[in-house]
Amino acid sequence: MDLYTLIVAVGVINAVFAVVYFITYFHLRHLKYILLWGISTAILAANGLYYVNAEKIPPTLLYTGSTLFLLSGLCLRYMAARDFGGRPASYLQLAIPCLLTGLVAAPFLAEGDYSSATTVAYFAYGIIGVLASWEYLRDIKDGLISRYSLIVCYGIVTLAFAHRAFLGLFEPPVLGEFGLPLDEAQATHQLTLLIGSCASAALCLAIAFEKTMKEQQEAAHRDHLTGTMNRRALESAIDQLLTNDTNHSMALAHADLDHFKSINDTFGHNGGDQALIHFVKLVKQHLGPNDLFARIGGEEFVLVFLNRSQQEVSQLLDNIRTDVAKTPLLLPEGACSMTVSTGFTYCELPSGRTLPELMRTADKALYKAKHGGRNRICFEPREQRWRDRKVPL
Repeated sequence: MDLYTLIVAVGVINAVFAVVYFITYFHLRHLKYILLWGISTAILAANGLYYVNAEKIPPTLLYTGSTLFLLSGLCLRYMAARDFGGRPASYLQLAIPCLLTGLVAAPFLAEGDYSSATTVAYFAYGIIGVLASWEYLRDIKDGLISRYSLIVCYGIVTLAFAHRAFLGLFEPPVLGEFGLPLDEAQATHQLTLLIGSCASAALCLAIAFEKTMKEQQEAAHRDHLTGTMNRRALESAIDQLLTNDTNHSMALAHADLDHFKSINDTFGHNGGDQALIHFVKLVKQHLGPNDLFARIGGEEFVLVFLNRSQQEVSQLLDNIRTDVAKTPLLLPEGACSMTVSTGFTYCELPSGRTLPELMRTADKALYKAKHGGRNRICFEPREQRWRDRKVPL
């Protein structure tokens, strides 16, 4: 088996996976990175198939065409990696590596030194591989199992490119002279790419489906409008806290936007939705990583604070109240001013109290805040007998 046969084999493998990517994208059209994976894999496949008639192609044209295929394909892989992490890249980033590599390699090509030109190209491939690997590594804390294998796979392929590049520096005759018998270095490189093409393509599909499944699971526990936790997720989280034997404090606050019906009447339901989103953004600026925040319906929200003193919680809620009151939402119809009333309760865990008891106590505090003039914070220390009353809007 010679060098060209292995290169063509890599191309055929990439062609098969390119078809799989495009079929997958047809069913998941909102995932742009799958389309980028498909296009990049198709380009890499074209590079392999380009060598079918390699012996009939002039060396300069063979080098230039192969380098353009590989550079553009790898740059698209880098763009796909950025898009997968939610950091889309511009197409200018696709052109820059190609132009820089061309400028550096052009003098060698002019002299017919294909070995040095190929070495330059492989250094470029290695750098792009490092950048793509880094993009996947940046989000490793998301817990996607497939991500670890994909990073390792990209790392191995990148090392193969780097190996060829450094080999070109110290043993120039080994590289770039098309038509040479397949030596050990070239065999190692091409076999690595062959295995890497199969593994990375399969792992890209695996991580895409794993991420999609995780997002669907998270969406089931998120409010679709504001992105906060929904009632189901909140109840599950609080139940877990209440059944935990660990000693800590917990404050539960029930917040309600004042006169929200008038906001809907004045600015329409779209304006009301924007007001809810605006409120959530303001609140999140005051929350820590261990705090819980959920929309439980309409304009009602629940906040849970762990291991904070009662005074600290009261001050934090008042800061939120002040921030909401002084930061109107600017809409095309005009400025939408809002205020929020909040009632909260506080307990040391484990306390034996249940979630319904905590909610009733916080609701009573909210009732006091509403009837006390709104735009204020009220505290209720413990549950007492209380008849259900309608909280004014």
